[in-house]
Amino acid sequence: MGIIYLLVYVIGSFMVTLAFSGLLDSVYDGSSMKSGVESLAKGAGVIGVAAVLHVLVSRRRTEAMSSAAPEETVPDATPATETAEAKPGSKYRAIYVSAAVWAAPNIAAWIQFELFRDPIVMIGFPTLVGGYLLTFFVSALVVANWRIPWVGIMVALAFIGSPLAWLGNSVFIKHFNHHLSTVVEPVSRTKKGEYRDPIVSRGSAPDRPVWGGGIPTELMAEVSEAKTLDLEKELETGGVRRTPEGGYVRVLSDGTERRLRSMAELAQALKDASAAEDQRAAEAEAAWERQVRQLKRGGRLFSRAPAD
Repeated sequence: MGIIYLLVYVIGSFMVTLAFSGLLDSVYDGSSMKSGVESLAKGAGVIGVAAVLHVLVSRRRTEAMSSAAPEETVPDATPATETAEAKPGSKYRAIYVSAAVWAAPNIAAWIQFELFRDPIVMIGFPTLVGGYLLTFFVSALVVANWRIPWVGIMVALAFIGSPLAWLGNSVFIKHFNHHLSTVVEPVSRTKKGEYRDPIVSRGSAPDRPVWGGGIPTELMAEVSEAKTLDLEKELETGGVRRTPEGGYVRVLSDGTERRLRSMAELAQALKDASAAEDQRAAEAEAAWERQVRQLKRGGRLFSRAPAD
């Protein structure tokens, strides 16, 4: 039974960590957080089941020990903070050290970010270890007076410790990538003494605007159908009509009319349409470049990039 509840703790911890990761992605993507919240609730439920099994196993074990030695008083469980209570202040010292271990890589990476270093070097292993240690020492202090303190500690490690350990760097990495900074995580050597390839996280810039130099469809249709007409003959047959303004329109078979233009007018219309399209493309490109510059310069608390 003990192996079962430990396995359920691990499964619940995995589900909760994935749920928090999905919620983090939703925050940056601006997408719905509904699925992430549902996954988090399911993971919390699995951890709750593990806690119930843990309590049952602990009570059965305590009852077995009591029946084996009825004349002795057997406590329900050994307080998790017994060692810490022997030395005043040691329990807080462990919390401070664990917090420092967890935060140090993130602080070092943030300093590089403030200094506009690219790529940013981040070592994730201390955060992984520090997250579990910090959760352990804090939860041990909180549940020190519980009858079965290890249940509270295990629940805290599964629900808080794992996300804090595995996602402690992810929050900062996503922030750096959002502002188009590359993050490099060095890894250890192999048994042969060779370095493994580092883990690289790169930010992706917004999609660059693509313009095809398009010309209005109506104008393109007019150009494709353009041909030389005998104006006098068309006026006599009714294929062309003179307007009061002095222009000409062609009467189509369905009764609709289309303005007639000279080749010079068509050429000028094409030139104007192309110039307008080039202007829109230039404005879109400038807006995209401005957005990229703002992303690269933003996100910092203390530093400001120099103006162009």
